[in-house]
Amino acid sequence: MANLAQVAGVDALSLANMIISSARNATAHKKNCEQLAEHVKIISNLLEKIKSTDLVNLPATKEPLDCLEEALRKAFDLVESCKEKSYLYMLAMGWSVVYQFRQVQDEIDRYLRLVPLISLVHEFRMQNIKEGWQAIQEDQTRLYSR
Repeated sequence: MANLAQVAGVDALSLANMIISSARNATAHKKNCEQLAEHVKIISNLLEKIKSTDLVNLPATKEPLDCLEEALRKAFDLVESCKEKSYLYMLAMGWSVVYQFRQVQDEIDRYLRLVPLISLVHEFRMQNIKEGWQAIQEDQTRLYSR
């Protein structure tokens, strides 16, 4: 298992990949781990797109993305626990672990619902930048055409 120090410095996209990889090696609650990994894989595709923009640095989008990252850390810990615990332990804790899977999935989904809002912020920002450049170009054209 990756220790806390290794996971602490990892970004959300890397965490998503670690969850996907770790789910393949789960011995207990394998179905839950695989379902979570499938969900996280979709999220990782969105995170790649967001990471390619400057959105990750904006205060309005950084906080929800940081919260999503924390939820992914919890998901990683949960999937890792399915590798390390004995089958008997996991059987005894069965419903508790299933509940934890539901909780972490709900938490991830809660922050994932903010992605469309993040996209809107980005589009609005890009529109304002575009309009600003057009105004600057118009001003320069008027200055040089005199």
